[in-house]
Amino acid sequence: MIDYAWLKAVHVAAALIWTAGMLISARTLAILAAVPVPRPEAVQALIAPVRRWDRVVTSPAMLVLWALGLWLAYDGGWSGDPWLHVKFAIAFVLSGVHGALSGQLRRLAADPARPVPGFYRILPGLVVAGVSAIALLVVAKPF
Repeated sequence: MIDYAWLKAVHVAAALIWTAGMLISARTLAILAAVPVPRPEAVQALIAPVRRWDRVVTSPAMLVLWALGLWLAYDGGWSGDPWLHVKFAIAFVLSGVHGALSGQLRRLAADPARPVPGFYRILPGLVVAGVSAIALLVVAKPF
């Protein structure tokens, strides 16, 4: 049996990698949303490596994070704890944000002249707020 501490360590590492990848994507798209008319070739040059990172690193980290998170919650006996339900709700929203970011990167790769909607400017802050709330819930277990 794999030690609980090692599983928890891999879970935390996956959370850091996923968060960093989402912040890279979110900030890239926020910058593009702020530029009135970016040049398509510049958009393509910027989006290609970010999209590749998202597919190869960020998305797999999210899958590892969810798998280990569910296992750790079960193994730790926390499945009935309210703080965990709130954490899962926030993680679910962040997973949706990740999906929106990935989708926008995919759309821009297909059509670099496509404008980025303005609401992408708020996503870096949303990611930071969500991840911070999760960290506070996990450490403090306030309820």
